[in-house]
Amino acid sequence: VQVIEPYIVGMEDNDMKGKTLRATHVAEAIMEAVAPLVKLEKSPEKRFRQVHESLRDSARTGYSHCLVIEEAHSIPIPVLKHLKRFYELEDGFKKLISIILVGQPELAVKLDERNPQVREVVQRCELVQLQPLGEHLKPYLEARFQHIGKALADVMEDEAVDALRVKLSGPTRRPGQAGHSVLYPLAVGNVLTAAM
Repeated sequence: VQVIEPYIVGMEDNDMKGKTLRATHVAEAIMEAVAPLVKLEKSPEKRFRQVHESLRDSARTGYSHCLVIEEAHSIPIPVLKHLKRFYELEDGFKKLISIILVGQPELAVKLDERNPQVREVVQRCELVQLQPLGEHLKPYLEARFQHIGKALADVMEDEAVDALRVKLSGPTRRPGQAGHSVLYPLAVGNVLTAAM
């Protein structure tokens, strides 16, 4: 699998706040990953044809292609529509590229199926939302500390893990109802870093 990651530093959803990611940037990233020695055509029509042909040729040699865009909540709606067109590139009936968009909850708002601007895009998406760690907090921490060659017990007692869970889960509103949880990896890492 060839993973294609367009450069996203400075990307915003409009040119007033930063630079928008454009379909031409995606095409350049694809060509850089799939056919780095090929000189890009100047004409947009020829460049997009070049992308299609390069993906097709690469797929015929056995490669699969996956476009991964981080910070996807900053992609403008017109570019989301363009991504749908990249996704529709085929060799016969075989799709030439899969697309993974990784973003904050604002991406789910942008991809709301009730929004007619993105209806065609949403019909081709599967939305997966990261749930709070909840009862998986301890195994998550064990795995993270294992990566640096430490046992979780060397750094935290079980009571500290429970306290961390309570701190990031928030108070319950009513008996039996769960509170608002921010028990996500980034928040867990931030609290642990501050505590250390």
